[in-house]
Amino acid sequence: SSSGIPFLNINGHYVSAPPQRPNDWELKTDELAFMKIEGRHTGQNLGNAVVRTVERYGLETKS
Repeated sequence: SSSGIPFLNINGHYVSAPPQRPNDWELKTDELAFMKIEGRHTGQNLGNAVVRTVERYGLETKS
């Protein structure tokens, strides 16, 4: 942010189609997380925030 407070936003992107029109694909985006990052901007710190979000939504085994 412009105030120097670090935030992280995680979005999920996916394709959806109504059951009655399976070829009528639409790109969707949902915000999964928007959080203040505590501490330094290290890969470990940011990675932990991403892992917490993935676990919250049960996405560990999704592909």
